[in-house]
Order: sequence, then C-alpha cells, then structure tokens
Amino acid sequence: MNFDCFVIRYFPDSSLFFITATSRSGRSYGEIIQHYLEGSASKINFRVARLVLNGLNNQEFFNVGMRSTSPIRSAESYRISAGANTDRTISDSTGAKYAPGHFFGRAVNGAGRTELIGASGGGRVWSTGRNSIKSVVDWVSELHARITAKHVSIGKSGLDRLRLGEPLEQIPLDTVMADWGPDAYKTAPSVRWQDGDVSVASNILDCDIRSFQVEDDQSSLSFDIADENHRVSIRYDPSASPSYSIMGNSPLRLLVEANDHQFIGIDEWLDDVSLTYFTKNLATFADGTLHEVVPSISLNAESLRPRVWDGCDISTEFGPAKAEGLVSIQPFLKDILVASGPTFLIYDHRSGEAADFIVGRSVDEQLVVELHHCKGAGGKPGAGRVDDVYEVAGQAVKSARFFDKEFLLQHIKRRTLERRNGGHSPVLVSDRESIIRLIESTDPISFRLVVFAVQPGLSAASLDDESADSVRRIMAAANDWVGQDCEIYWTISD
Repeated sequence: MNFDCFVIRYFPDSSLFFITATSRSGRSYGEIIQHYLEGSASKINFRVARLVLNGLNNQEFFNVGMRSTSPIRSAESYRISAGANTDRTISDSTGAKYAPGHFFGRAVNGAGRTELIGASGGGRVWSTGRNSIKSVVDWVSELHARITAKHVSIGKSGLDRLRLGEPLEQIPLDTVMADWGPDAYKTAPSVRWQDGDVSVASNILDCDIRSFQVEDDQSSLSFDIADENHRVSIRYDPSASPSYSIMGNSPLRLLVEANDHQFIGIDEWLDDVSLTYFTKNLATFADGTLHEVVPSISLNAESLRPRVWDGCDISTEFGPAKAEGLVSIQPFLKDILVASGPTFLIYDHRSGEAADFIVGRSVDEQLVVELHHCKGAGGKPGAGRVDDVYEVAGQAVKSARFFDKEFLLQHIKRRTLERRNGGHSPVLVSDRESIIRLIESTDPISFRLVVFAVQPGLSAASLDDESADSVRRIMAAANDWVGQDCEIYWTISD
C-alpha cells in the first residue's frame, strides 16, 4: 500500500492556492481543487511563476527548458540546456524562437542563504531541503510573499532573452484548430473507442481535432475529437480544474494509453499533456500563454506556383463536382501527380492525415517527399478571402513536423496497413513494402520535405492588391514557420 502527503494552503487576499504533494498527478491536483474550490481555479502562467525569483540575487541556472513558439511539433519542440551558467548560452536568435519552459538553479535570498529553486509554466515550483511539514509551510509563505510583492526585483539572466508571451486573459474568438503535443508524436499512444462491450482500437494520431466553437464570453471553447466513425465532444476551460471535460451523455468513450500503459479517459489524458491551439492568423496559445505572430506582409513570390485549373470545379475539394463535365480538386490534382511520374504516391485524405497526397520522388540520390494539402475555393479566384487560406495554411504548418524522416516513416507504416476495424490510406503508385524499404534506406541527410498548400481560390495577380493584406500575412507567417525546417509552395490560380 502506498501513501501520499498533501500540504494545502490558500491565501484569500490573493486567491492563490498552493498544493505541495508527494504525488505529482495532475488529476490528483484537479480532484483537490474540485473538492475545495469547486473546480474554479486556473494554473498560473510562466510570467507569474517566474516571480518566485523576486528578491533573489546572484542567480545561476544549470538547467533551462525552452518551448518552441513554432506551431510545428517536432523533436525540437522542447529544448533542454544543462551545465554551469547555462542560461548565458541563450542567444538572441534562440530567444526569438523559444519561450521559457522551466528553469532550475541557485540564488541567494534576503537572509543571505543560498537556495536551489526551479519553476515551470503551469505554476509548478520545486526546491530541495524541505524535509518537514513546517519547512514546507514556511516555504509556501515565502513563495507567496515573493509572487505578491508590490516591488519586483529579478536579477538579469539569459532567461530575459526568451519570449514570455502574454497571459491568456480570454480565448481568441478566431481559434480554429489545435495540435497534439510533442510527446504524442513521439509515443503515438494507442486509443480505444469504447461503447459498452464494443471496443475499437486505433491511435491518437489517427484522430482529428476539429469543429471549434468559442463561447461568446471567451471563457471556454469546445471541440470534437473524431475519426471516420466515432466522435466525442470536449470542453476546454482554462479557468477550471480539471480544464478538460466531456460534453453530452453519449455512452461512447475515448480511452488513451498513458505512460504507465493504463487506459484513461481522453479528458484526463488531455489534462496531463498540452495541446497547442491556433488562431486564423497562426497565433498560438498553450498553458495559459498566448504567442502572437510577428506582423509581416512580405510574401516571397518564389513560393507561389500558379497554374491553370481548366476542367476543375475549384469550389469542391473532393467528391462529385457541382457542374457537369468538371471534377473536384482532389481527382484533378491526383491525375496531375500520377502523370508527373512519382516514385510513389499515397492518398492519405482521412482523419489524422499527413496531407491529402503524399508524393515521393527519387531525385539526384535524394528522396524528396511532397505533402499536398487541398482546400476548396469560396468563390472566383482572388485574394481577399481569409477563409480560403487560414485552414490550408494551418494544415501546411502542422505537417512540417514530417521533416523528421522517422515521423513520416511511422506515419506511412501505420496509415497504409489495412485494418479490420478501420480504413487505410491506399497506395496509388508503387506498393507499401517498396515505399517502406525506400524510406528506411534513405539517410536523413538525403531526405527532403516539400509542403504544397493547394488553394485555387487564390489568384497570383490579386495578391498584390491592398485588400489582400490579411491573406498575405497568413501566407507569410506559414512560410516563416515551415521554412525553418523545409520548403513550402502555394499552388494557386494564375
């Protein structure tokens, strides 16, 4: 039998609630907050957590975590730097791309004593040498005093070069999509869709996060997690604990395999991992912090790939065209890709896709993989409709994670395998085994990723118009994010 100790203290004047525990389960914290505060509490962001350094001098950090502000979930989504005075190695260029995730180091307090202290986003603070309940209570009081002090004095350090972001006061009304955290892409946890005695196995990466709806008061949002045959609705309320809850009374449950190989509810799993949410202009927020996109309307003309769409119903992405004699965008593009003589071609259009089409080309001893994302036009070709561009831009940015060859390989292995209880992504050119062997035999240095955002509703001639400023900003932001790791092109109308 295992026992845990919880030391709880609430400060009414500041409304700060401290939990010190031997159990570090986020769900345990949530149950305590639900019991004492009826769930009405939100985690403090890093800007507030950093105040535990208030009044400390001679700060030296030997472990610093930095969270990438890019919405692309790659192996570098979280970078850890360790060593003596490691914060001094943070450069201005690193600071432009990363936000603080955690720190741990030593400093001298007002009493002249050296103390070890660490903190991270979400309000976690830790130290050493607190080996009695009294010492823990005294330490919590000291932390509270530092956080709430009217005078703030935090010594300079390399942490100052990192982007703090802004506290998330309200959920942006134009929140339109989200992505799994980096751990989900590394571990690809199994899931079970459970409806009574019926259980269907799948993978979290084969599920979509979609159908976002922000409440009018911007206090919470709802979304669906779904595959081709199942759907659960989730509410996210950053001011509540737990922050995620299931909506409705459906008997269908989505269970996720946690780190201890036990299956837990999707709401519990989401409370322990971090989703990144996107707005229409590709600003992101997570863990109570909002990171805006640096404004830019400079769009590199070399990223544009205009073409003629004769015979295509550009308003329909897939399925039957709306007019006789025309085809929708996906079959139109498929014929073009097949005719181009690729080494392989996979149709991946379904929940959890890497792109609508995955194309491989062996070029000059390199394997070039193209990801083509399609979106139907909202009208005649032009450049004034933001709705024509934000979704395909977001898809392009999210798919840039596949610049890591292993991510792509595992995705193709999983998606092209025929399963009894689920669909698969058909291979249109070559075969599954040959594709896997080719990717496995390709050295990482010989692997190159190119992302294509296909939107015939955009007109190259119209992108110079003043009315296209908002569209150009979104396209330029996508180019900036994706261009850090791979190439991006826009397949549009001439």
